[in-house]
Amino acid sequence: MNGAPLNVAISFTAVTYVVTFAEAGLPPGTSWSVTLSETTHASMTSTIAFSEANGTFAYTVGHVAGYTASPSSGSVTVNGADVSTPVTFTAVPPPTYPVSFIETGLPMGTSWSVTLDGVPRTSGMSTITFSEPNGTYAYSVGSVWGYIASPPSGSVIVNGAGVSTSITFTVAPPPEYDVTFAEAGLPPGTSWSVALAGKTNTSTARTIVFSEPNGTVSFTVGSVTGYTSNPAFGTIAVHGQAISTAITFSPTSVGPTIDSFVVSASTITTGESVTFTATASGGTAPRTYAYTGLPAGCASADTSALMCTPTATGTFTITVAVTDSIGRSATATVSLTVNPPVNTILGLPAAEGYAIFGAIAVATVAGVAVVAVRSRRKRRTRPGVRPPPPPP
Repeated sequence: MNGAPLNVAISFTAVTYVVTFAEAGLPPGTSWSVTLSETTHASMTSTIAFSEANGTFAYTVGHVAGYTASPSSGSVTVNGADVSTPVTFTAVPPPTYPVSFIETGLPMGTSWSVTLDGVPRTSGMSTITFSEPNGTYAYSVGSVWGYIASPPSGSVIVNGAGVSTSITFTVAPPPEYDVTFAEAGLPPGTSWSVALAGKTNTSTARTIVFSEPNGTVSFTVGSVTGYTSNPAFGTIAVHGQAISTAITFSPTSVGPTIDSFVVSASTITTGESVTFTATASGGTAPRTYAYTGLPAGCASADTSALMCTPTATGTFTITVAVTDSIGRSATATVSLTVNPPVNTILGLPAAEGYAIFGAIAVATVAGVAVVAVRSRRKRRTRPGVRPPPPPP
């Protein structure tokens, strides 16, 4: 003071404290915000801070898509110290839609299953339902004994609405197993066959193979010329595994047979040709042919057909013997009558002989006439010789 009034200015400054909001649950870098006393702060870090004096202040947490905040609003009281409030964000599950699988073909009450996106579900009803958000999901249908599912697997797309997929079950064919027939005794390359359950397979190899389900089926071995099979028929029991049956072939005891033995003409004349033809079957090939009782002018041959021109006359009984490769034979006979020529001249039939004689006579007369004419011409042209007078 110095003898005069004095004014002193006093300034008051509000004391403030830090009000902090700390979040948890958001992915790093996610933007979020808080409004406190009508002031909004936003951040991409885990904390948001305000400066406030003593008092009570209302706040709200801003919306973050796909998340809910807890607490989402409230109030903080500042009383001479900093304040911190935690805010926890929780992801909001997306909306889901029904994904249904509907089966047909199974008997009522049959248990079946579907695995969708790695999650299996089983039911005895005709429908299995999942609940899924938008997206693409792989599925597979569980196996049901004795049935085949169609489709057995695939994918479904959920896009804002429910999805339904049909699964059709059909009765599965029973498993099949190899049924093998192995032969022995036939020459290599020989064709043989087996009929099994209405199917016939033929082969030139040593084995014949079928595929059959469980059960008992009948078989029959096809006939092979010259051989018998053991067994020739029977039954096969298939029971969950492959099975083999041996078939042994043995040469038959029955030799060849002659189906026919014919002669092209049963009566001929010497000098005419005749053909003998034999046909045979059965036995063990190859077959050979031998002829006996042939007339002169014919020779036996190892063929099924023999052509000859007999020179001897008479009635002949010709026998053919057919022999197979292991020596078994069969015989058959035919009869042939060979007659001498009738009314022959110079060994020829009469008509032909007379025709030749007539031709000779005509030729002779013509020759004599030609000689006579030539003789007359020569006498007329000879010197000093007068021609004879003309006849009166």
